[in-house]
Amino acid sequence: LFRELDCPGLELVTPSHIDPEPGEPLTAYARRVAERFDVDEQTAVGGVSFGGIVAAEIARQVPCAALVQIASTRSPREVAPLFVLAERISHLASDGILRRAARTDPRVVSLIEPLSPPHRELLMAMFRDTPPAVLRRGADMVLRWAGAPRPACPCHRIHGGKDRVIRAKRREVDVWVPDGGPLLAFTHAGIVSDFLQRRLAEAGREDQRGRQVLEAAP
Repeated sequence: LFRELDCPGLELVTPSHIDPEPGEPLTAYARRVAERFDVDEQTAVGGVSFGGIVAAEIARQVPCAALVQIASTRSPREVAPLFVLAERISHLASDGILRRAARTDPRVVSLIEPLSPPHRELLMAMFRDTPPAVLRRGADMVLRWAGAPRPACPCHRIHGGKDRVIRAKRREVDVWVPDGGPLLAFTHAGIVSDFLQRRLAEAGREDQRGRQVLEAAP
C-alpha cells in the first residue's frame, strides 16, 4: 500500500499486522503491537484505515513522538453505516464466500472507492492475502472501541472528501483531499508523500533517532 510513496530522509517501517486473538479488544491488540515493534517516545506512529486506528490507540497508551493518520479516525462514530452493516453480514458468510467475493467481484471494491484497473488489482491482492477471520476480528474491534480522542502527542491527519468508509468532518482534518477516498496512499501518493514529509520531519526535529511506524489495512 505504501510502495508509491516517496519520502526521502524518512525511515518508514511498514510491518504486517499481527493476528488478533478471538474476542480481543482493540486496547489489548494495540498494546501487543506496541510491544512487538518497540514503540516509544522517539517513535512516530501512524497508518491507513484500520492501521491508523491501531496507531491512535497506541498513541493513547504509549508516549509517542507523533500520530499520523491517513484516511483513518480516532472515533468509531465516524465509521460509515455501510461498513457497520458489512461487518454484521460478514459473520453470516463462510470464509469461502468471503474469499471468492474478494477474488472475483469488482463490486466489492467499488463499494469502497472507484479505482483504476491497476489500483483495483492491488487492493484485491490485499484482500486475498488477509485471512477472513482477521478481517472479521479487526472490524469487530473497531466497532467495540471507545476511541482515542486526545492522545498526548501531536496528531496529524489527512483525509479524502469521497471516503465512504470513514466519514470525517473537514474541520477536524489537517489536509483535506476533495476527490480522495480511503485509498489515498496510492491514489494520491504525491499529496500523501508531501504530507508525511512535512509532518514527520517536524516530529523528528526534536530527536534525530526517531523512526516512523506506519500500519496499513485493506
